[in-house]
Amino acid sequence: MLGLVMILFFIYQMLIVLFVKEHVVTYQIGKGKDTFEVHESFKIENKKHFYRFEVKDKKENSYYFQIEENLHKKDKIIQKIESYQNEDLHCIYPVYSLKKQSEIICQEKDQLFTGTYLETKKDERIVEFEEKLNKKGYSISGWKTKNTPKKYQKVTYYPENILKNQAFYFWTYKGIINLVKDNVYEQQLFEIDQYENNKSILLGTTLIVIDTEQDYDFDRIYLLSLFSKKKEVIKLKEKISKDSYFLGSVQDKVYLIDRKNIKQYEIDIQKKTCKEIGNKALNAKYYQNGKWKVRNIYDFIQEDILFEEEIPSEIKKLYPNQKILKQDEIYKSILILIRMESTQESPLV
Repeated sequence: MLGLVMILFFIYQMLIVLFVKEHVVTYQIGKGKDTFEVHESFKIENKKHFYRFEVKDKKENSYYFQIEENLHKKDKIIQKIESYQNEDLHCIYPVYSLKKQSEIICQEKDQLFTGTYLETKKDERIVEFEEKLNKKGYSISGWKTKNTPKKYQKVTYYPENILKNQAFYFWTYKGIINLVKDNVYEQQLFEIDQYENNKSILLGTTLIVIDTEQDYDFDRIYLLSLFSKKKEVIKLKEKISKDSYFLGSVQDKVYLIDRKNIKQYEIDIQKKTCKEIGNKALNAKYYQNGKWKVRNIYDFIQEDILFEEEIPSEIKKLYPNQKILKQDEIYKSILILIRMESTQESPLV
């Protein structure tokens, strides 16, 4: 009988591994004042395993975070939570059952921060918590014993804090500086300084930039790869007014409104084409929460109207100080660990 039970349990576990693609579970950890309520959701998105958490302490402080890790679809994966409080700063360190490394998550005045961010700010309170965790033998992701800064022109950066699949770019008035883990270089576009980089849009790892060096209209669009020095040019059949703006992107295409000429364009970065898809007669196409609509084109002339994607509130709370992008059901947030000289420090959230 016991053997049959074990076989049935094994079959049940295999069915979970094969067919379960998401779960939502709420559970409690700890005792007394150190009791935490954990709301855990799991979902497979594009073959990647995502766990998203909302943790509440006894004082109703909420901590939002997520991990991408294949933990065999297990639930209730947080087995313990270490906590710390000093003045208005409240921090937690989740201990996972199947994952060795974790990260400190802190809250102060309704703002969320990582321990890594507070460490760069030389906050003595987080150092105190880190020492406590070190004594207990915990390993914290983001901590680096050897992390020597490097410098390129006016950019100082820390290579160990940059992941292999991360890329950053900085506007230099005449082009961009690309920064990846093992390389940094500059791509020049213009001869004359262009002080505002408000005529560009990022699609995946490609930066699309309008040729703003031309006087009133432009007939070139640049495509810059953030992971290489590759630069391509889309030559337009007709000129577009510089009084234009990008509405957003859908799949491999970006969309632009020409206010002066009252037209809408679709730019395909794969085919390297640009075609008119909206005007006074056709009106304009508008993308909202996964669906296309037709709207009066004059709505887009009177004010900047951008495509909309619904971002869940828990994701917004997780990264309150960052721009969040939704792409193929994955929420991406850029964590910048870079300091620009001659300017104030960028938030390292």
